[in-house]
Amino acid sequence: MSLLTSASRQAKRVEQAHFFMPERLHGERGSKASWLVWLLGLPVCAVLGAATNYGWHLLHNEPVVQRVEVPHPTELPFKPLNQNYEFVTEPLPEAEEQNLAMIDPAALPLPAEQPAAEEADTRSSLEKRFMQAVNETVQSEPPVVRAPATASSDATPLGALPPRISQQVPAMKYGAHVYSSIPASRTININGRDYHEGDEVVSGVVLLRIESEASIFRVGSQSFSLNALTDWQGY
Repeated sequence: MSLLTSASRQAKRVEQAHFFMPERLHGERGSKASWLVWLLGLPVCAVLGAATNYGWHLLHNEPVVQRVEVPHPTELPFKPLNQNYEFVTEPLPEAEEQNLAMIDPAALPLPAEQPAAEEADTRSSLEKRFMQAVNETVQSEPPVVRAPATASSDATPLGALPPRISQQVPAMKYGAHVYSSIPASRTININGRDYHEGDEVVSGVVLLRIESEASIFRVGSQSFSLNALTDWQGY
């Protein structure tokens, strides 16, 4: 009997333990949730309260504007100086004007005239100096190479010559044209070679002069012109 009694008591204790365990677990979970609510809710409530208080004061407390007027003008600690100045002037003496009026221009001494011999010597010396300067200038300038009288800008174009004369000019390929105010620096390129004034370009054709836009040649006794960079095909 004692064994049955102890077994029944132990079974009841186990049933009671299983009956009270869910309530204990539920109480522990509820306490943790309440702590979390308090921890998160307090800061949020504080922020909302501060914002509400600031907004209420901002709406109900308007800035006070007061107008301040000075009852009487402020006096300066010093007095301004009087700007009305008086100038004391005296007339200039009139003695110099009277002396100038009394001077007669006719009474002034005339400049001394140079003797005729001295004037002639001065003129001759000036002429000698002028001639000497001209001679030195002519000697210092480089000699200018002048083309024959037939080499003129009025020379007949090569294409306008009679066939009996233009047939004497062989084909020429105009490659380059260099004009300069210095005759020695002028040059043209015909058939791949450079030529200066006075050179024979092709057989029987002499380069007389290089102008800015054309060149003057001579074949036999006839001069003709050929525009710069213009080829001649010949016959």
